[in-house]
Amino acid sequence: MYQSRLVEMAGGRPLGKDLKGGWVTVSAEQILKWDPEVILIPRYGWKDVKGPEAVKEDPRFKDVKAVKENKVWWFPSELTPWDWPTPQCPLGLIWLAKTLHPELFQNLDPLTEANKFYKEFYGHTFTELGGSL
Repeated sequence: MYQSRLVEMAGGRPLGKDLKGGWVTVSAEQILKWDPEVILIPRYGWKDVKGPEAVKEDPRFKDVKAVKENKVWWFPSELTPWDWPTPQCPLGLIWLAKTLHPELFQNLDPLTEANKFYKEFYGHTFTELGGSL
């Protein structure tokens, strides 16, 4: 899926890349087996999608590396998805690359880039529209 490619382009390794189908349900046992370094949660989706705090507070995941290192994050944005193949998707790549590899992108500010993009294409900055990272 596109999200796996996005993670690869940002220098990450998508653990679900070889799963068959589109949106699939992954068991807690599978997550424990994978032991991800980072967990990204989209802000859109079904009613049962829980956020980073719910994952971090779930006792089943207490030994998962991403939870232990506090690397469970919402994937921006709450205004429009940045992890779908849409005009905003380069912002998702910028945010993800900076998030995964801050030492390589010290001079890159995803919020500044988002504000420029939204101002150019929507007439208002990301921040003016209520967006936050």
